[in-house]
Amino acid sequence: MRLPASLPPGPGKRYSADRDEPLNRWLETRLWALGAGGPVLDLGCGRGYWLRRMASAGLRPIGIEDDPARTAEAGRQAPVTVADASHLPVADGSVRLVWCIHVLHHLEHPEAALAEVRRVLRPGGHIVMAETVEDNPIVRVGRRLWPAWDGVAVRSRFTAASLVAMVRAAGLAIVDQRQHSLVSFGAWALPAGDRWAWVALSRAEGILPRRLDRWGAHFECVSSSPGP
Repeated sequence: MRLPASLPPGPGKRYSADRDEPLNRWLETRLWALGAGGPVLDLGCGRGYWLRRMASAGLRPIGIEDDPARTAEAGRQAPVTVADASHLPVADGSVRLVWCIHVLHHLEHPEAALAEVRRVLRPGGHIVMAETVEDNPIVRVGRRLWPAWDGVAVRSRFTAASLVAMVRAAGLAIVDQRQHSLVSFGAWALPAGDRWAWVALSRAEGILPRRLDRWGAHFECVSSSPGP
């Protein structure tokens, strides 16, 4: 199920929640396919962008967020609980899909969060995850000069390899993955984040040699819990 690269939304960027305008075709195709029937746990749901998008598509999302102020806004889209990612108030084996988009780098103990994801997933359930990785020295330097993103501190840093190792150590099997080029990271630095910029950078990324992807700032994967 390989699709052309598309670009993820920058934190705080405001776009239409219309499902037929995917912000990241690779991720969203997997969301619709794996989240059908639910429930879908949006881990670190922030202000509720993805909750709104999921609900409008007929999924059954629930949100977890540790910032009460953001929870108040997100709660207008779907049920949301204030909780720490390392102690999820969710029953064992009760979730079909965990949606975790650029969350782990904000956590001091991301491995504990992944252990909780493994616990709450149904047998054969999935986590769809996106993270910023620091394989490229430009990203490493940028993260140290600006150690916060969307007003939230960056507490953990990864390379693609270290993130893969962490996911596997949690008992999750990676079934699909991609790392894509540094060009897409440029969109995050734009002050306005207008859609034309996302489209232009996506097209530029599509014509670059694939060997450059290993220096990419974004790593995305789908992982599964053990089956029954």
